[in-house]
Amino acid sequence: MIHHAMFLYLVVTSCVCLLAWVYLRWLQVKQYWAKLNVPFIEPHPVLGNLDLLIKGNPADFMLEIYNRSNGSLYTGIWQLWRPTIVINCPKIAERILIKDFDNFRDRFAVTGESDPTGSLNLFFLKEPKWSSVRRHLTPVFTSAKLRMLEDLAEIKSKQLTQRIYHELSKNEAIDIKALYTDFTTDIIGTASFGIESDATLTGDGPLRKVTKELSQFSLYRKLAWGCYFLLPEYVDMFGFTFFPKSTNAYFLKIFHEAVQLRGGFDHAPKENKDLLDALIKMKYDAATKNEEMGEDLLVAQAAVFLQGGFETTASNLTFLSVELAHNPKVQEKLYQELLAAKQKHGKLDAKNLSELKYLNSIIKETLRKYPITPSLIRVPTKNYKIDDKLTIEAGTPVLINLYSMHVNPKYYSDPMTFDPERFNGNEERILMAFGQGPRKCIGERFAYQQIRYAVAAIFLNFELRPRAGSPKSCDIKFAKHSTLIIPADVLTVDFVPRK
Repeated sequence: MIHHAMFLYLVVTSCVCLLAWVYLRWLQVKQYWAKLNVPFIEPHPVLGNLDLLIKGNPADFMLEIYNRSNGSLYTGIWQLWRPTIVINCPKIAERILIKDFDNFRDRFAVTGESDPTGSLNLFFLKEPKWSSVRRHLTPVFTSAKLRMLEDLAEIKSKQLTQRIYHELSKNEAIDIKALYTDFTTDIIGTASFGIESDATLTGDGPLRKVTKELSQFSLYRKLAWGCYFLLPEYVDMFGFTFFPKSTNAYFLKIFHEAVQLRGGFDHAPKENKDLLDALIKMKYDAATKNEEMGEDLLVAQAAVFLQGGFETTASNLTFLSVELAHNPKVQEKLYQELLAAKQKHGKLDAKNLSELKYLNSIIKETLRKYPITPSLIRVPTKNYKIDDKLTIEAGTPVLINLYSMHVNPKYYSDPMTFDPERFNGNEERILMAFGQGPRKCIGERFAYQQIRYAVAAIFLNFELRPRAGSPKSCDIKFAKHSTLIIPADVLTVDFVPRK
């Protein structure tokens, strides 16, 4: 009886001590930003400020942070109990991403060590491996090399108009995001894995099945992606993988088959006409230097190129279509520019399209209002002076509040109005949809090329009008369980063939 009482006493005492330690630790955590005189959002005792993220799309999270910051240049938040600084000022953001890049070379993001397709791709790679892979891949995305993919973009954009005519014959509403995802899957899948895909015409195919699976955002996937970017120490604990395991296996299979069709790794391609050629050459060059380079590293680049491109470009085309359907004057001005260019050149190629000022202003305005990602995340390798009032410790996550800058009336008057004229002048504009600095998205030029071809094909052949019952641009909601800015609901427009 005495021993039992003693044991109970020890258990109760231990629990009280543990609770006291947790409480004192919580008080210390809670006072972190206050001690540095940084404006902050009061944290939840368990989730920190991630309780705001759970409620909706990360774009809503970033806007909520700014709205609560009372116009401060930066805001202190907590990811669980980890202090994180949110940058609301474009000038500070630019300094971090460009001028002081050497201190912010890595993203505060990882995938599990047992997930090579996720952990070895360019997005998640850290130094020094990142610099090596980026150096090998950069030549693929120069303007000169992208011309080799022009024929593919032209063919698929023609097929896109054929598909729309076919869908119109059914007299049913067209899910435009699904339609555009068929188009982007074909182009990016062919460029990265070297395999033919006919999803633009048929809406189906082996690779399209993969991108359909990758487009399904659930609460589980949101938690997984949240851990990749915000809570990396939990990735291995829960066994998260960036791609579903079945998708990983499929990527390995088709990549190996595509490489064999091009002669394997024993010979360097004569020219890097696409990403697959660049990856083959990268492994060949490594072998000539007696450097070991596993196939997992190569597959990871092809996989993330597909993941990073098909969804975002399709969403951009979706938002652009809805905006222009509700802005007939903007649409008509675009049509006249495209028509004049076609009459002048006979055929619109990548160079002609890149020179169309209004077309490019429309794309930029779409990216402003609907950026690919609502934030950029970096981590300093050493203590960093934000300004004269604040120096953050090495290892502190830094969130660039990209979305709030894009829709902030300080920088864009009437920001929720779609106005391409914002980008027609010479004044400097904040546009970070693809990031900034050396770690800027490597596929930006490729994305622009796809969008230009698709927009030219669509608006030269059709007038877009609002469809009854479909939400206006001001009523569009972003997908709650996605980490990207993509529409939550099916969006449709009416395609009216031009005479």
